[in-house]
Amino acid sequence: MRTIRGRDAEFGLLTGLLEEAAAGRSAFALVEGGPGSGKTGLLTEVMDAARARGFAAGRVTADHLGAPDFPVSLGLDPGALRDPAAPPAELLRRLGEQLGSGPPGRPVLVVLDDLQWAAPDTVVALRELSTRQLPAAFFLARQPGGGGCRMDRLFSALADHGAVRCVLGPLAESAVAQVLADALGAEPSAELLDLCSAEEGAPGALLDLADALLATGSLTVGQGLATPVSGPLPPQVRSLVLRPLTGLSAGSRSLLDVAAVVGRSFALADLTSLLRLSALELLPAVQELVSSGLLESTGCRLGFRRELVWRCVRDELPPPVRSALLRDLGGALMREGEYLSAAERLAEAVQAGESRAVEDLERAARELLKVSPRRAVDLASEALDPVSGSSVHSRLQVITVLGLAAEGKLARAAETARVALAGSCDPMSAAELRHTLASIDLMTGAPSSGASGAAGTADWSALLWPGLTAAHSRRIDALRARASYRPGDPAAADAQAEALRSAGEPESVVAAGLLRGVTRWHSGLVAEALTEIRSVQDFVGPGSVAGYVWDSRPMLATMLIQLRRLDEADLVIGELSKELADLDLPAWNPLVLAPRALLALVAGALDDADTHAQAVLDAYGGAQIGAAVLVALSVQTEVALRRGDQHQVAECARRLRALMDTVCLDAGVGHGLLTLLRVAQAQDGPGGVLRTLADLGQGAETTLRAVSLAGPAVPAWLVRAAETTGDHVLAQRIVALAQETAALNPGVRILADAAVHADAVLRGSVTALRRATAGHLDPWARTQAEEDLGLLLLEDAPRTGGDVPYDDRMAAADHLQAALRGYQEAGSAPDTARVRSLLRRLGVRSRHWTYDTRPSTGWGSLTPTERAVADLVATGLTNREAARQMFLSPHTVNFHLRQVFRKLGIGSRVELARMHRDDEDG
Repeated sequence: MRTIRGRDAEFGLLTGLLEEAAAGRSAFALVEGGPGSGKTGLLTEVMDAARARGFAAGRVTADHLGAPDFPVSLGLDPGALRDPAAPPAELLRRLGEQLGSGPPGRPVLVVLDDLQWAAPDTVVALRELSTRQLPAAFFLARQPGGGGCRMDRLFSALADHGAVRCVLGPLAESAVAQVLADALGAEPSAELLDLCSAEEGAPGALLDLADALLATGSLTVGQGLATPVSGPLPPQVRSLVLRPLTGLSAGSRSLLDVAAVVGRSFALADLTSLLRLSALELLPAVQELVSSGLLESTGCRLGFRRELVWRCVRDELPPPVRSALLRDLGGALMREGEYLSAAERLAEAVQAGESRAVEDLERAARELLKVSPRRAVDLASEALDPVSGSSVHSRLQVITVLGLAAEGKLARAAETARVALAGSCDPMSAAELRHTLASIDLMTGAPSSGASGAAGTADWSALLWPGLTAAHSRRIDALRARASYRPGDPAAADAQAEALRSAGEPESVVAAGLLRGVTRWHSGLVAEALTEIRSVQDFVGPGSVAGYVWDSRPMLATMLIQLRRLDEADLVIGELSKELADLDLPAWNPLVLAPRALLALVAGALDDADTHAQAVLDAYGGAQIGAAVLVALSVQTEVALRRGDQHQVAECARRLRALMDTVCLDAGVGHGLLTLLRVAQAQDGPGGVLRTLADLGQGAETTLRAVSLAGPAVPAWLVRAAETTGDHVLAQRIVALAQETAALNPGVRILADAAVHADAVLRGSVTALRRATAGHLDPWARTQAEEDLGLLLLEDAPRTGGDVPYDDRMAAADHLQAALRGYQEAGSAPDTARVRSLLRRLGVRSRHWTYDTRPSTGWGSLTPTERAVADLVATGLTNREAARQMFLSPHTVNFHLRQVFRKLGIGSRVELARMHRDDEDG
């Protein structure tokens, strides 16, 4: 019965050679396997199989050829071979003579094992033996590479003349499981298989390890399953694993101990930095460790070949020695600027009881915040428990809060800060925590509560502390300036910006750029605004502790979209999106998704606009970024307006109006104002527009300019509303502002087009409106100009007391039909209905339905986002799993899944999966 596992192929190869010997021909097999590879067990099973076939089989090691029972096992005359004084080479020659002198009556299998110990003349004798035609099979076995160059040449020569090579590699995973099951009497668990994988599939080593685990009580066996006990391995198991270290020189063993503290894999520079030795001085020890198979080279790094060896070497070190080495290594890595590795080692040292490493850990973690906030949070959190109650505890809490904020997990950061402030906290840490809380309140659209909520009072001075550094005070000044900004006083904003810029602190410089940029935007200096916003980008992002709290790219993209520089905006959004993806910071995705929603809206892609906006409102991490939410609500409201969804319009407008007072330092405010005015028009007509303007601050020029900059069609639209209600003065002011803005920005054509359009509506000039219609690059503005021109042609004749001439009526119909097509392409149902009504008055009938490239039901009716959701869910993913893959929230995925069910006419995931399979098969 076969007992060895995982060697079926090798067993079949060797037993197949027996047929050659049975036919009277000599056959050679070259078997190579390291210690514990199961070589001896395999050869024993092959010998049993040979005897079962009638062979005489004998096995002897290279240094025991004179054993008395060896010739007997082969069925040969023992007298001719039994001469202990004869050298091994002579005994081999006699063996060949006996086998060649006549058949022994049955075929013979000769197994010569451990040839790595063979003497040089034995190799010569084996070479001579291989040249003779003998009725026997010879299986020559050694450890890989054993026996030196002579044995290598012998094996190569035999292989060249037809000898079969049989190399025993690691057992397959299934065979490892069988070996362990045989030894333990139970199936190995996944954890045990993982532990034993360090033995690299060597059967002997696996059996030794299994026996040691059983003997030390390191395994629990229950319900037919063997599972290792958690915790460090017992000394008996470690000593078994560390057997290969026997015989190492003292220098190599010491180097191995230090390397184990550095990690499973390491650069040689890590060791030279820690030991203050050169690579040349370490070379002999490294060479010994590599040649012994304990270490291996992988690219530019060294590493422990077996993970279990690494763990055992590390665990053998006394804890005080290990923690001290970890602290020294962390310090050395910090000197080299390797802050991630330094923080990892220092956190491990703190956990091992090295409290002196905490200060170094804090410094390393603060540097790590700039490149990997998530890892900084993890390491600081791991070190919190060992230092609980100490003076450094709150400093690590600050790192945790800053890291969570840098990741964009604003809700968790705020809650963690509040918990820390409620406990024992040193003054400096408390001040930093309050500052971070104020930053989060500001980011989420609550600047009025930022100071009070964070500091516990209604005064920003509560954030200040007598012992604060100058840099920290400047950060607070920047935060206060951003929170207190209100449009309408450019001189004061400029003075504040200049003071901040001179401070030189990154947050101060960014705050100054944002203040100057938004102030210039609201003053109509568009080109200067873009320059200011672009100038501060190098101070934020992954290279600063503040992360994306101060990132100016979303505001820059919003400005570019409102100026219809869509390609530039797309590049800015794409750069930020790639950066967030590369750094794995999904919580900041609203910063990307909000301008993407606005970009899709301007392009007329309502489904995509709605999807991106909804993803912003669902907000990763629970905290919503105020400026992004403002844009998202503006987009969703506009989408609802175009679709005629009055309930959605009312709900979005309510939320948008509540947010307008808390988000001021952002270029998206103008689009939010415009959206509220559009809602007022839909509900109360032009009079509602003017009343809402009054509520929002009609008297402020900055308000009118902010709204006018929201799009090239806006000034003309506002003029039409003012003229309709009889407010000619307001209409003139709007035109004057548009013309002034165009004059201030001579290189921005879209502003000139907007001014021409607004002036043409004010003056009722057909010629000027024709020029505006031809000049507009923006589809929505061109569509509105077409409608304005059609209306003007209809209204001109009645104002002069006559009927509309036939030619004017036909021209008006042409322009209104062009407007109708534009509104249909933009998906605006109310505007489409209004223009269709005008056309009916002219006797022009247009279809009430539209042709779409997408059918209303079936797979073809799904939008790209809906199809992506359907594909993921049909494969068995949950909403949450699909959301993670698509960087959406589960709520957004659920929204799209409902649309999929409706369009496909189904009601369950099972039906979706079946339809998906049918669609793919079809």
